[in-house]
Amino acid sequence: MRKLHRPLLLLAVLGLALAVTASASARCGAGTVKGIAYVTGGSSGVGSLSGTFSASAALFGYRWNCSGGAVEVRKPDSTPPGFDVRFAGNPGKVAIASATGPAAASVSRNADGSFRVYLTGVLGGGFTTRNDLAFVIIVF
Repeated sequence: MRKLHRPLLLLAVLGLALAVTASASARCGAGTVKGIAYVTGGSSGVGSLSGTFSASAALFGYRWNCSGGAVEVRKPDSTPPGFDVRFAGNPGKVAIASATGPAAASVSRNADGSFRVYLTGVLGGGFTTRNDLAFVIIVF
């Protein structure tokens, strides 16, 4: 009787592994939202982000990645200034973004698979780059 239980246990474990794999595949499937990040920058705001990627929960109001991988953000020293958001292991290739204040957001995909978010809007009576506003990015 003991020998019969081992194959059944093995089949149960393999079945669970296949179910988990199929579930992850469905979450990242065609036509689905593959990632979301609400980047707030924490108590210091997005303007204080460093040039190094960070996955600190304090920098996000919300974050989700269909692959289960980390969601990271940085503010690289670049011109024009913007933010890079990386969804580790995520197959998404297209993203949209929205600023949480009076600004417009645009997104481009970087060569490393991360997304560059640019914010521009009215500040001090003129139209300029806005690196002081939280934003939301959604990956498809």
